[in-house]
Amino acid sequence: MRRLHIIALVSLGLLSPAFFFAQSAASQSQVLLRQTLSAQTGGVPTNDVTLTGTISFPHSAQTGTYPVTFIVLASGTSQMVTSLPQGVVTHVWSNGGTPSLSITGPSGTAQIQPTGQSTLMPAAAWFSPSIVTALAAGPAYTVTDGGSVTKNGLTLHHYVATSVAPAQTQIDIYVDSGTSLPAAMVFQVNPYHAPGPTISATPHAVVVPEEIRFSNYQSVQGELIPLRVQAYLGQVGLQIMDITLSSALMNTGVSISVPSVTTN
Repeated sequence: MRRLHIIALVSLGLLSPAFFFAQSAASQSQVLLRQTLSAQTGGVPTNDVTLTGTISFPHSAQTGTYPVTFIVLASGTSQMVTSLPQGVVTHVWSNGGTPSLSITGPSGTAQIQPTGQSTLMPAAAWFSPSIVTALAAGPAYTVTDGGSVTKNGLTLHHYVATSVAPAQTQIDIYVDSGTSLPAAMVFQVNPYHAPGPTISATPHAVVVPEEIRFSNYQSVQGELIPLRVQAYLGQVGLQIMDITLSSALMNTGVSISVPSVTTN
């Protein structure tokens, strides 16, 4: 028994350098991601963000540009309200509660996609890089360093944030090395067509990447906010949303009311 104990100690000693190096590397990536968060917020905690502007849907039957308002909370729960020709449509993404997605259409009927079906949009808070960065840099994710890459014609630093939950949600964060601001985030989605007042959820066959690009950062209340947000879906990068923001408010104490839902 003593010999086995000695062998175990020797083995642990041999493994320890690699083990602690891996832990150190992960910790360093986490620290760097928090520095990225500080560059966005100036070190001031962001409890909520309200954004207003316009939205269009390239490659969609829904042509035109429409008013839109976004709200996101520090928890990641978010809301998008769009005024479309057929009426006001409200999307609510819940970051850990139920429903994970609800939609209130012109009829006023709220709906939810069946459990386990992802939506066309990647996650709660997808339009707010500061909130996503804060979540990814927190204890619910592990972060690894993907190194320097060239993406969309820019030299960016790549971080891979993986949730510690069984679902193993992954967020790829691409940061401008010069400004420390996120230029893009990539999520893996299984995009069902989001259900509407008269449309049932219909599945795509495979999981695909969805990329959110951020640009035209401007200082608002001491926080750097991207006033241009674009969403691209699939390996070919088909643009599905183009958002231009005109105003932003932080830490107003706004809340999000998740409507009651019926499964479509």
